[in-house]
Amino acid sequence: YLNWAIIFFMKRNGLIFSVFCLVVFSVICLPLQKPKLNGIIDGNNYIYTFYTNEVENQIPNAKIIKNGNTSIVRCEANYVSSVRNCLSDVLGESVVVQNPSKEQMKRILAYLKNKTFRSEVVDETDIVYAYDETLNRYIMLDGHKSNIQVAIKGDLVTIGYPIIFGDF
Repeated sequence: YLNWAIIFFMKRNGLIFSVFCLVVFSVICLPLQKPKLNGIIDGNNYIYTFYTNEVENQIPNAKIIKNGNTSIVRCEANYVSSVRNCLSDVLGESVVVQNPSKEQMKRILAYLKNKTFRSEVVDETDIVYAYDETLNRYIMLDGHKSNIQVAIKGDLVTIGYPIIFGDF
């Protein structure tokens, strides 16, 4: 009976160990979802917004606004990555920068270089449409793929992926 007890113990602990290894592998090795616009803007003077179908009741350091079947999740710059990791089904993202620095504007303009296909002025707001092939979602606009929209009005810059879902 001792041999059977040892074999049972090893099989049971082996299964537990296997599950433990799988969990550790998933946490360490599988890539986390990164915010799409985080590489465009730097600094800490912006508000980041995620638009999602699925959200927990509470996410640390985020404000959740229920909007019918969807939710708007907002956070400050310091919490963007941690908030994004709590969301599984993000439909769109936007970032709003008040009084962007020269460096921030240079970074935004450098990002848009060779990606912009249309720009217009609407109600004193400069709007730029661009396409980044590294981003998976897009809309069709005048026969062009578009997945970045930038609106600049006074000292406020709003960037949206695939478009700006809120106001600007």
